[in-house]
Amino acid sequence: VVNQSCFGDESLQEGISEECIVNLRNIQETFRNTDKENFGKLEKYYQENEAGLDEGTRLMVTNSLQLYGSDPYSNLADAYDRYFTANIEWHKFFRDVVSIKGVDNMTEGELMSAQPLAQEVIDAEESLQLETNNFRDYLYENFDKEFVEALVGQVESLKD
Repeated sequence: VVNQSCFGDESLQEGISEECIVNLRNIQETFRNTDKENFGKLEKYYQENEAGLDEGTRLMVTNSLQLYGSDPYSNLADAYDRYFTANIEWHKFFRDVVSIKGVDNMTEGELMSAQPLAQEVIDAEESLQLETNNFRDYLYENFDKEFVEALVGQVESLKD
């Protein structure tokens, strides 16, 4: 389970930026690598077993390949990557500057350097929401109800 506090102010107040940097990097790398590995495995499975698949399985696999190979999915993955990077950089700033000096002892330059970092977190959050909406639209507009429900069910089961 992702440490949700790493995406909010409580992590800064609790002074756990170092832990959050490590956790967010690990999550980011998992996202980057697991998707590519799973897509490759699914492609290989389909190529090796296409002739023997029943219609339901074939449809599920081809829909999955279409979905994971789509621009909306790629754009969503890029938005997540940007979001993680922005949060990592924000935590690095807090670890390297704020937690050492305290806000009251920061130079004007240090205070000014915080503004673009904070703006990038905001921009990354907005971009992630936009790409999530675009992905959802693509999903519902291009795939049948059964596939969408199966995918949503799978995602929901990961939250437990």
